[in-house]
Amino acid sequence: SLRLSAARISMLIGAEGPENAPPTTAAREVARRLGWRRTMWQFLEDDTSSRGASLYSRCGSLLMMTGIAISILELLAPSLRSHARWGLEVIFFLELLVRSSICPNRHIFWLDAFNLVDLSSFLGMVMPRILGPLGFMDEEIVLRCAMFAPFLYALRLLRRFDHFRLLTSAFATAAQALPVLMYTLMLIGL
Repeated sequence: SLRLSAARISMLIGAEGPENAPPTTAAREVARRLGWRRTMWQFLEDDTSSRGASLYSRCGSLLMMTGIAISILELLAPSLRSHARWGLEVIFFLELLVRSSICPNRHIFWLDAFNLVDLSSFLGMVMPRILGPLGFMDEEIVLRCAMFAPFLYALRLLRRFDHFRLLTSAFATAAQALPVLMYTLMLIGL
């Protein structure tokens, strides 16, 4: 019921339509829910949207850097395996679930590289710790997976850098222009 288009919601609440009918209670409820989801999505995605969003983004970055430090400490001294990293993984996984539940387009959400990095880092760090003690993975594979933990936490930090997003969009735009440039180069070469 929340997947109604913006035009349909506008029509339901009486913003457009031939008679500008008064909005129904159900239409108001749908618009209110979508407004809350839109506000929450903006809070999570744009750290300049409010002071709370900025604070949330900074705390998230601090937690990711803490995860990097804990992962490196665990690699240097395997006997120091702590439950702090489990707590961080649960927090990050809950954030991913919240993001997926309030995303305007869930299909596009799972195609976004940042979200795939979040999911793969969660699975890459949690699955060896679950399957290792059960005997499905030997200790060497679990250790190899643990070696990637600092790298995966660092990849999670890329979501917070606007310049990286700008750089990736510039490369995507340049890649779209590449066939025209290749055709021009082919004509010059003939």
